Amino acid sequence: MTSGKLAGQVDGRWNDDQFLEGTNSEVSSEPAYSVWNASFGFTSANDKTRVSVWVKNFTDKQYRIYDLDLDLDLGLLGFIEQAFAPPRQFGLSVSYHWQLRNSRGTGSSGIRESGHGHHAWVVREASSRGSVAEI
Repeated sequence: MTSGKLAGQVDGRWNDDQFLEGTNSEVSSEPAYSVWNASFGFTSANDKTRVSVWVKNFTDKQYRIYDLDLDLDLGLLGFIEQAFAPPRQFGLSVSYHWQLRNSRGTGSSGIRESGHGHHAWVVREASSRGSVAEI
């Protein structure tokens, strides 16, 4: 059986009622909301390999992060631009760390040459409101 370390984390943030632009118009008012994230990971005993699963915005809370009210509550333009935060995202992250050594032992400086490396793969998929894939 392989030994290693398990780790879990749940974190969140809460934002109170706020206006999303400087004129504090009624359409830019965003009610209070909270967003929660979670992850669970395994790291090998030699600390070279890590695998974790994670969820961002696991309650799939829909909230605005930007609002531009060009109407300025005057009824002149009738145009409001809004941007929403990403929906629930979940995924798997895998990383492996390695160290390279010069097979001849030492470099021209007489000092052993070495290098460090790290490679990570991340795959994620979002909820039904939209999807994201990243490799």
